Amino acid sequence: MSTDIKEYTNSELVRQLGKRFKEYRLRYNKSQKEVAEHAGLSIPTVGAFENGTATSLSLKSFVRLLRTLDELEQLNNFLPPIPMSPSLLLKLQKREKRRASKK
Repeated sequence: MSTDIKEYTNSELVRQLGKRFKEYRLRYNKSQKEVAEHAGLSIPTVGAFENGTATSLSLKSFVRLLRTLDELEQLNNFLPPIPMSPSLLLKLQKREKRRASKK
């Protein structure tokens, strides 16, 4: 994959994900059958994703596939949580410093 990911079409990006998934699956020494059964998908679906012919795999199916390899934490690399803005942090810190009133 090129260093400039923006050059790829959506379909090409999905094909690249399929290739990478296959590399992970092989590293974990799992067969397509094992992955398919655990993810609740068909073997042809897994194979088509890995070889790049199924470029419209649903996000739900992709999450299932990541779960089979215990790689769900990789989703944080796709869309990491947005850090809190400095102004919001400052507001929260000011609220924490308040004292209880004596009523």
